[in-house]
Amino acid sequence: RYQTTSIETKAGKVYTGLIVYESVDGILLRDAEHKTYRIEAADTESKVLQRNSLMPSGLLKDTQPSDLADLDKYMQGL
Repeated sequence: RYQTTSIETKAGKVYTGLIVYESVDGILLRDAEHKTYRIEAADTESKVLQRNSLMPSGLLKDTQPSDLADLDKYMQGL
């Protein structure tokens, strides 16, 4: 569900983000800047799952373990 995906269109444009919705007609993709793109199925050349996360590298490196535990508890309650 939260897998980063890159989609290349037949025109050569590449979009990278999270798939919000997918159907036989196309894909809604949201990028790291929260922009949403609608990509028609007929315009899609390729769709590749990425190994990298949209989360910036090192974002939580200075976070205390107790703060991470609090964040985890909060996220599980959503």
